[in-house]
Amino acid sequence: MLSRPSADSALVERKWRAHKHQRVHDRERRGDPVDDLTVAEALADRLARLTVSGHLRTADPLLAADQFFALLSGPADKRARLGTRRTPDTELRAIAEAAVDTFLKAFGAKG
Repeated sequence: MLSRPSADSALVERKWRAHKHQRVHDRERRGDPVDDLTVAEALADRLARLTVSGHLRTADPLLAADQFFALLSGPADKRARLGTRRTPDTELRAIAEAAVDTFLKAFGAKG
């Protein structure tokens, strides 16, 4: 069941908009492309939208994105022995499923 957006979701939306505004300002100042989001920023943008819509609970979408990537990359690096062996697709799928399960237990909306 989906929970209703809370007052906290409005705070998340304001914080994320402020973060994006600062990033755009910084990129314009450096002369970098403004629409060139990092993968973490793109995921954080999606997580912020899911938080505002009531699907997730997170106060900091960028931190949540970093934590999700850590859930994926830590076990993947270990199983690949830091790039010294190829990780089978079945193991990668198991890593991804465990990462999503753990992430949703931490950040999923409570029904």
